[in-house]
Amino acid sequence: MLCVRAGIVFDVRLSVYGDSWKKHNGGKCLTFFTAGRVATDGTSLPQSVEELTREHREYINATLLDWANQYPIVGHMEDRSKYEF
Repeated sequence: MLCVRAGIVFDVRLSVYGDSWKKHNGGKCLTFFTAGRVATDGTSLPQSVEELTREHREYINATLLDWANQYPIVGHMEDRSKYEF
């Protein structure tokens, strides 16, 4: 079970999330989903890097630190540089 955030690939097999979460999100990039968790209207999800606000970027970076402390990093996506903020 691998998931991507901001171009960093994490192994989430030992995640506390349930199997249904892992099956639904495994193999996906969760960057914009993560950013959407701070959407002011509670529903809109950014669809591109250009749509990310400062708050989105700060939240993504905070979750990266959290995930890096919980899950092994197993690689990086080729387009990782677009998330360097």
